[in-house]
Amino acid sequence: MDIDEEFPNHHEDDGPEPEQPDQRIQVEPPIPPPAQATTSGVTPNIIASAKRIARADIHRTRSPTPPRALFRSTTGKGVAFTEEDVTFLVRFLEYRNRTQDGKVDMVLFWKEVFAKAPHHSRASWMKFYRRHKHELEHAEDDIPLPAKPEKKMRYSKADDALLARFFVNKPEGTSDKIFQEFARMHPHHPWKGWQEHHRIHKAKIDHMITKLQNGEIPCVVYCLMSLRTYRSCLRLVIWNFTVVGARAVTSIKFRRVAYDEYDRGLLWASTRSAPGGVLLTAAVVVQLSLYLSQDQIDQFYRDGYLRLPNFLSTDEVEAMLSRTKQLLDNFSLEDHPMTKFTTGDDNHIGDEYFLTSGDKIRYFLEEEAVDKSGKLLRERQRAVNKIGHGLHELDPVFRKVTLENPSMKAVARDLQFHHDPAALQSMIICKQPEIGGEGKLPEHNDSTFLYTNPPSALGFWIPMEKCTPENGALSFLPGSHLTAPITKRFVRLPTGGTGFEELIPADAGIKNPEGKYVLEACNPGDLVIIHGSVLHKSPKNTSSKTRYAYTFHMIESPPYANYDGKNWLQPTPDIPFSKMLDVLNPTILAPERA
Repeated sequence: MDIDEEFPNHHEDDGPEPEQPDQRIQVEPPIPPPAQATTSGVTPNIIASAKRIARADIHRTRSPTPPRALFRSTTGKGVAFTEEDVTFLVRFLEYRNRTQDGKVDMVLFWKEVFAKAPHHSRASWMKFYRRHKHELEHAEDDIPLPAKPEKKMRYSKADDALLARFFVNKPEGTSDKIFQEFARMHPHHPWKGWQEHHRIHKAKIDHMITKLQNGEIPCVVYCLMSLRTYRSCLRLVIWNFTVVGARAVTSIKFRRVAYDEYDRGLLWASTRSAPGGVLLTAAVVVQLSLYLSQDQIDQFYRDGYLRLPNFLSTDEVEAMLSRTKQLLDNFSLEDHPMTKFTTGDDNHIGDEYFLTSGDKIRYFLEEEAVDKSGKLLRERQRAVNKIGHGLHELDPVFRKVTLENPSMKAVARDLQFHHDPAALQSMIICKQPEIGGEGKLPEHNDSTFLYTNPPSALGFWIPMEKCTPENGALSFLPGSHLTAPITKRFVRLPTGGTGFEELIPADAGIKNPEGKYVLEACNPGDLVIIHGSVLHKSPKNTSSKTRYAYTFHMIESPPYANYDGKNWLQPTPDIPFSKMLDVLNPTILAPERA
């Protein structure tokens, strides 16, 4: 039960309730030993330790002993809570839950707490509980609470835009759960800080949400004019603002101005048409990130990959998983050529069933699930290695999380990896129990299989089930995209079938960089963004459970990169490669193509 519901007139700073004069003999509190000294704050480790002690009290029939270190009753402002205080509170609450079958009368509970431990006022005990409620009620099997950032940072306009972009989708759940999820995606501020910042600036963020719903995007203008000219422009409604390399944006108005060495101000840009007017030419516009933080963008370009926890909601993941099982149940062997999937150097897929799968939904089998005569060695649902390659175009469930997903579009825009990204293929990787795939696939990079000149492949990988070391979680060699060249490419051979074409001769002595691979254990709904040149791998699934995952790839569109006819996957007149962005990225951050 919420404390505010029990005490509607109670506020944190009201102090203790009036008390009758204490008729007991007043004694000076003993000096606590060093181990019991008051602390400057309560850490999660202290609460976790207290909860372990409370769980050990399962057979206890008496209420716990109150803290030995007694202090005079105060308003709570001058006395810090000790580890002993925390342990007492957790044990006493657990004791009352056991003795009252989980239906604790919280009004009576706080009176008992104060009676047993009066060195803190009742209001102070309640305030402490409310402040740490998320930690006290957190169970071991719950999703871990977001970690605190290493350093404190000021909140910026970009943070307001991130909040607006998140809340425009109207997330469901309690306030604490919503902001904990948000902090996992944007860990540069603590979740409590995000929550408080949103509370204070809610009107401004709601105003941003309204603009996002109207199709407008937030930008920052770096004005290169003199300050005098800049101020005169603030009084104008500026139309037909042109950014080099992008579609013109219109109806730009300054909303807030903060002067620095570049005379920077926040403005909003709408793509709606408008009549001609004043043209501001001496300025540079930079769009604010709507989903990714700058730390996340920097991490991607440093490591070559980035994991975004809880990118998809539970409902979206359940819909994908249910649809995957339905597709497997509908798999028919009657018209299937028994195509097996392998990408090792000594065995390639070359039949038409594979080469014409770009605009279809087709099934590819595990090598170890089919014998030499073509007979299945296990039930058909457990024999499929992957389903692809036109899911993002043809299947409503997977199209919704790919081409029709505003968050996916925001990530593609914020990352600034492409000017004009296009989604070209998608697949469900089944990773079947005990035999499940990619065991023969060595470390590799995706640009080998989806080659453009210059290389521009970008992978998006979403697990539908929990990924562990046992069932084939992905591992990455951080930073290898900066040092590992693309030495070959997977192509259609002139004589038919597929094979590898050398880009750098094998005798050139080029070797992949060495280092320690990092395993990324993921939860359902996480998103892993994979640079096309970063080395990664996935071992066999040696567990007894499946590990379904959905993945798709983007490449750069012409004229920024060339995707030629040698590639095994080709667009068709009916289903060309779908563009991800309505407005092109005017600049990109990928150094190899910038």
